[in-house]
Order: sequence, then C-alpha cells, then structure tokens
Amino acid sequence: MSNPRPDSPDFEFRDDGGRPKVVTYITTSRYRTGDRVYLLVGAAREGPYMIATVPSAGNYTLCFDNGQAARNGMVFAENSITSA
Repeated sequence: MSNPRPDSPDFEFRDDGGRPKVVTYITTSRYRTGDRVYLLVGAAREGPYMIATVPSAGNYTLCFDNGQAARNGMVFAENSITSA
C-alpha cells in the first residue's frame, strides 16, 4: 500500500497477540545545515566548519564559511564531529 502523504513516515506494526507497537523508529540527525562544528581527528579538533549537507541521518558533509567543500566533500559520521 502506498503512502498517500509522502512527508509522513511509514510505520511497521507487529501483531504478537497483544497490543500493536511501533517496531521501526525514524532516526534524526543532531546537526542541521548551517550549524558550526569541529571535525574530530584523533585527539585534535579541526575547524570550525559548517554543516553543508545532511545526506542521510547522522551523516554530514562539511564546508568552509565561504561555502567551499571541506575535505573534498567527504561524508562524516555524527560521532566524528562536535559542536563549535
């Protein structure tokens, strides 16, 4: 069955004889486009950078203040950046 509202999430419900419950949760990202962050490299911090894009939940591309891509547009996981 297709979702009549594409902006609404799809939920899966499991019927185990009891009350139905949500078994799939939507993952959200901690940062948003334009947020300022540091890139964690070993024990050092690089930056600050800005979040350029959020290609998927918990993954980010970074840019400099002028909009130029940082690190050739590489995608970074949420655990490799921290708030500036």
